[in-house]
Amino acid sequence: MPNAMTSLGNGVITTPEGSMKLPSVSEDITGAPNSPGENAEASAPKTGLRAKAARSKTARKVYWTIVVGLPLPRQGKIDMPLAKLPGRGGEKMAPEDDGKAAVTYYSVIENAGDKASFVALLPVTGRTHQLRAHCLALGTPILGDGKYGGAESQIPGVPNSQQLVSVVQVVALGF
Repeated sequence: MPNAMTSLGNGVITTPEGSMKLPSVSEDITGAPNSPGENAEASAPKTGLRAKAARSKTARKVYWTIVVGLPLPRQGKIDMPLAKLPGRGGEKMAPEDDGKAAVTYYSVIENAGDKASFVALLPVTGRTHQLRAHCLALGTPILGDGKYGGAESQIPGVPNSQQLVSVVQVVALGF
């Protein structure tokens, strides 16, 4: 699939825009081993991968999240313009032909049957709530994201799944 994001192994992924090296799960974005209880983003000096990303014109953001369901196909490109819709719960983004361009690559890393999936998301554009709206458009809302997924963002039988919203941002370095 020419528009898809693919894994080359060894933490390297590729899209039509180029290849990227992801930090390992055991490293934070500073390049140092993760330390429990520390907020590396806020407290770390710009060293390691974070410093390279700041200097690099090819740095891209990669997000990892858990979604409810299994996106099909397992990897691909979402090219869906989004527009802001006013509402009682605050503004929300929705698919709109006349909206602003919004493009996201995605790839399922692992899944638990068709109940939940761990997904990598690479936004090409940076629209408000883009990842939330694009995951919903796939029919797989981000776990616990009641604003966009409503009751569908919860897993039946999993207590407090509405409190499990988790999107992890990492920096990928192009080369």
